[in-house]
Amino acid sequence: MKRELQSTIYINCSPREIINALTDSQRIKQWWGVADCYISDKDGAPYLLKWNADAESNYLVWTAIIRLSNKRNLLELENVFMISPGMGIKGPYVILFESSRENDKSSLTVTQKGFTKDNASEQFIEIMGEQWSVILIQLKQFLENTSPA
Repeated sequence: MKRELQSTIYINCSPREIINALTDSQRIKQWWGVADCYISDKDGAPYLLKWNADAESNYLVWTAIIRLSNKRNLLELENVFMISPGMGIKGPYVILFESSRENDKSSLTVTQKGFTKDNASEQFIEIMGEQWSVILIQLKQFLENTSPA
C-alpha cells in the first residue's frame, strides 16, 4: 500500500502568498469553496475546515493541528482527520505544504502521509491523489488572478 501522496505545482507568486492562502480564513473560503473554517496562524492551534457538499446535509470536515515553520514557507497539519457521513472518519494523517522560490515562480509541494490499511483503502488513496491535483490547480488559478507576481 502506498504510504504517502505527493504533488507539486508552480505558481506565479511568492511562497509567503501561497502559505497565506492556506492559512487566511477569508482567502481559503474564496478559492477552496470552504463553507466555514477556523484557522489560527499560531503554532499548535486548531485548523478546521468544513464544506457543505449538497442540500442533503452531506458535508466534509477536516480537523487538524497547525504547525508553522519560522521561515513561513512550510505549513504542516498534524493529526488531520477527514469526517463525512459518506466516508466516516479517515485519519490521522499529516499534510505538508512546502513552498519555495524557483527563478520567477514558486513551487508548492503537498505531501499527505500516514496512510495505513486501517485508515485508507487503495481507492481512497487514489481519489485523494486526484483531488490534490484539482486542489492545487484551483489554488494556482486563484493566486495568479488575485496576487501580484
